[in-house]
Amino acid sequence: MPIAPWVEWLDLIFPRACALCSQPLIAPQLRSLCKDCFERIHPIEDGCLRCGAPLERKSLHETKPSRRKRPACPHCQKRRYEMTRVFAYTTYANDAIRIARKMKEPHSESMARQVGKAMAEWLIHATAFAPEHYDALIPIPQHWFRRLTLRYNQSEVLASSIASTVGSRVEDAWLQRTRWTQKQGMKTIAERVVNMKDAFRIAQKHKDRIEGRRFLLVDDVMTSGATLDQAAAVLKRQGAVMVDAVVFARGLGGSRPAPSKSSIPTGQ
Repeated sequence: MPIAPWVEWLDLIFPRACALCSQPLIAPQLRSLCKDCFERIHPIEDGCLRCGAPLERKSLHETKPSRRKRPACPHCQKRRYEMTRVFAYTTYANDAIRIARKMKEPHSESMARQVGKAMAEWLIHATAFAPEHYDALIPIPQHWFRRLTLRYNQSEVLASSIASTVGSRVEDAWLQRTRWTQKQGMKTIAERVVNMKDAFRIAQKHKDRIEGRRFLLVDDVMTSGATLDQAAAVLKRQGAVMVDAVVFARGLGGSRPAPSKSSIPTGQ
């Protein structure tokens, strides 16, 4: 989206500052993050073809591929996902954590747009990605009260920015949040799965548009995958033939189950 001339003039009088380091943003295309800060975010190379987690070179060369031609990954080899593939731009660490948290703050649309554009440019060159594989991008919806509080949904802005770059369309009304869910941060994998159970549904007036189609879910962060997996399950139950996901950051801290004698539910 081109920047209006009056915005450029306003920036000359009241220059924007980088959200991370407070350095003035001179280049008009930099709306929230300066070039130096964003270059410290390193995109994942040779990520897992299933969950998007970064793989060590040793794993890439020594691990035997499965029957589905996917290398085993220490973060997902014993997990079952409803998603076929996850594309993760970077690892949830250091400045990526700060960016992800700031995108959750009110009025952070400009940052989400800048991040989404970078994700799209990386995604175009990612292994196994092609925009024609998907009928639509679907952002993970917020509960209405959270939307009222934050004034925007960062996943919707990410999806819109990605779609405008890769030439896809966004359907942000097809998937709905059914209830308020607690924050996932300090929960185990099993607790995250329970927390997200029945948290999504297909909007009644769009139910006949899901069957036979392929979708790319969009969210800011994936750790256990419980949120994305529940959303994918809802779409597949309605007849979607394939559901993938793309996220800004792949968290690894909650990828493995906490030691427990009890079994962990599938579909995490």
